[in-house]
Amino acid sequence: MITVNGKRTYVKCRFNDDGLNAIGSRNEAKEQVGPWITFHATGYRSAEGDFVKGNKTGTWKYYYEDGTLKAVETT
Repeated sequence: MITVNGKRTYVKCRFNDDGLNAIGSRNEAKEQVGPWITFHATGYRSAEGDFVKGNKTGTWKYYYEDGTLKAVETT
């Protein structure tokens, strides 16, 4: 379970050769849904926010490779 923008949810983890790449969920149509977090190869978050039927929604936060906040976007 993770918390993104104050919402708690059960999720699946996705890995690549660099380690943890993303945490999030997909619906039966394989669209991204709910809170998602993606990671830089450094292990720090690269982005976090919510999806509805594969589309970004609400507030999205983007981070530099050192984990410091880079930008905030509202859709």
